Amino acid sequence: PSRVAALMGVINLPWILKPAYGFLSDAVPIFGSHRRSYLVLSGLVGSAAWAWLAAGAGAPSKIILGATVASLSVAFADVVADSIVVERTRDAQDRGDLSVAGNLQSNCWLAQSAGGIMSAYFSGSLLEAFSTQVVFGLTALLPILVSVFAARIPARNRSQPGMASTADFALSPDNPNLPVLKRFQLLWAALSDRRVLLPSLVVFLLLSKPSADMPFLFFLNNDLGFGPEMLGRLKLAESVASFAGVLVYKMFLTNVPLRRIFLFTSLAFVPFGLLQVLLVSKMHRRWGIPDVALAFGDDVALAALGQIAFMPTLVLAARLCPPGVEGTLFATLMSIDNAARILGQETGSLLTKLLGVTSTNFSSLPLMIGICTAMSLLPLPLLGVFESVERSSEKTKDQAKNDA
Repeated sequence: PSRVAALMGVINLPWILKPAYGFLSDAVPIFGSHRRSYLVLSGLVGSAAWAWLAAGAGAPSKIILGATVASLSVAFADVVADSIVVERTRDAQDRGDLSVAGNLQSNCWLAQSAGGIMSAYFSGSLLEAFSTQVVFGLTALLPILVSVFAARIPARNRSQPGMASTADFALSPDNPNLPVLKRFQLLWAALSDRRVLLPSLVVFLLLSKPSADMPFLFFLNNDLGFGPEMLGRLKLAESVASFAGVLVYKMFLTNVPLRRIFLFTSLAFVPFGLLQVLLVSKMHRRWGIPDVALAFGDDVALAALGQIAFMPTLVLAARLCPPGVEGTLFATLMSIDNAARILGQETGSLLTKLLGVTSTNFSSLPLMIGICTAMSLLPLPLLGVFESVERSSEKTKDQAKNDA
């Protein structure tokens, strides 16, 4: 489990480099497009990577390379899509419509969750019926659809009237002739804004706790005997829960202060994390509770809570991105989330090794899950920084209303 967790960290490394993709798409157009062309290219690269894996990349190094390139294509496309959402959010805010940020982010994540549901539904059954190469080949068809739909996105003139004055445009990253050094200075000015910096650091601490996901997956497969089909059903339930989490946020929590959402989700994680301890210790069997019921119960709840906790971060990032650096800044903020999760995977891998958890020995897994759950509470005293951010956000809303 520790080795697999470490390799997953390597495959996910492209997600840390998202600021570079955002900077590239902001500054360097391809065929006159800052967004559409990059989405088309990302789809083609991703399809080629999965096709290469389907062709029989047998050596471990080749498999890791193919999976990393596929991860790169998804990360790049994710940056470009986020940039489009931020542009639409800023345009709506300029018109005085302040509800667009939450709605756009919710709709995007609803679509992503729906895709996750479909993937989870078919993945387990496909692996039961076909070889991994066949599944890789089928997966190679999906990025092609990204390219096809991306080609239909209408081009957007970044210097169109109303977006910025002539003087502003001369110093804006929208200007293709702006020096690279000046672009970095503008990006640093945005990143060093305490409204961006402080919440980002708190979110990093919240998400960087050691992860027990990989040894827990080995436990479900090797100890409880959950095969690919059952694990696929479990993933399906998690995707449905994430979908439900987005819906709950969209319908009930868009106007709830960030600090309250993070506090609630952080505290709610604890009892459901302890359910995993109950499962791996097998104490539930004394009370006649089936393994499947407990496995589905805690994973579903944790997936929903995780999505609810993540949505305010996306909305806050979209609102704080200034004109011209939307791709770079939003990608940087999201890469903080990805870096925290990868750090959690790597520290979880180290903790797995230190506690002696292997693919067959899970005696210390309850202790590991307990440690990970307890560490999720450490950043709670820092949640007060969101109060100042919310006050600043209220001033921005009032200013936007007055300007409208």
